[in-house]
Amino acid sequence: MNIRYALRQLRKTPGFSVIAILTLALGIGANTAMFSVVDAVLIRPLPYADADRLAMVWEDAGRIGFPRNTPSPGNWQTWRRENTVFTDIAATRGRAFTITGEGEHEQLPALGVTASFWTVLGSQPMLGRVFNDDEDRRGAPVAVISYGLWQRRFGGARDVVGRKMVLNDAAFEVIGVMPRDFYFLPFRTIDVWAPAAFTPKELAQTGNHYLRCVGRLKPGVTMEQAKAAMTMLGKQMLAKDSNHQSMPVVVPLREQLAGKTATSLIVLLCAAACVLLISCANLANLLLARAAARGREVAVRSALGATRARLITQFLTESIVLA
Repeated sequence: MNIRYALRQLRKTPGFSVIAILTLALGIGANTAMFSVVDAVLIRPLPYADADRLAMVWEDAGRIGFPRNTPSPGNWQTWRRENTVFTDIAATRGRAFTITGEGEHEQLPALGVTASFWTVLGSQPMLGRVFNDDEDRRGAPVAVISYGLWQRRFGGARDVVGRKMVLNDAAFEVIGVMPRDFYFLPFRTIDVWAPAAFTPKELAQTGNHYLRCVGRLKPGVTMEQAKAAMTMLGKQMLAKDSNHQSMPVVVPLREQLAGKTATSLIVLLCAAACVLLISCANLANLLLARAAARGREVAVRSALGATRARLITQFLTESIVLA
């Protein structure tokens, strides 16, 4: 009965109803959108084991305008061998594949990663396995694929592990499928992870900068200790070889993903909350004005025997229906 009457009231005053609903929609919509962004960037757990123990390691090339420069293979190799604060440091390099064979040709975003990439992140495939050190060293034609590529090109077949796919005119064996929510820098749309397969010549290079390096802290080591230790290591490398002119920079992975947007996102979320409060205040004023206009109706209903509790229940029902 109360709900039917509330709906009749909304139909009876369409102008008021539309303004009230749009006012609420503006406030709620702005807050929903901003919270979704904040949740994805700052709140939602990263898809890695003990993600707070992970850090990106860059090179400080601030003298040429790159305070977080991509490391060289030679520097990465030295960091990995001589650091005392990380269990291991993995490296990734950009790659691009074109898949041919069955279906349409498609360019696939890809990464070449070291075998340590999987142990550093603590990530496991949902199907199959990841490649090992031997396969990485010799550049074996094996690949771990994304959940999206598995669905798109293989129809989600459970027997995909062991199948061959043609990438850049070479046959690669699919050995694993990563979970739907797995991603890593620089994009969330990587479809193929293949062995990085650095050659001895590449590992000796300190002038070519194109890697992204991620490390996992040893138990008991804090992020501040890691920063200090890597800075010391950089100074030691410089003392031994003047070619090492870039100091390592340790950045927590969460900070790397959020960048300098964390403060801005929080400010925008607070601003959206203020918009919601203003919307609620405006709607409250509209309801007060409407209640004043219905004074005679309330008086008549009281005279006919409606109790105060009955009137409050009816007005509350109308507000709930409106919301």
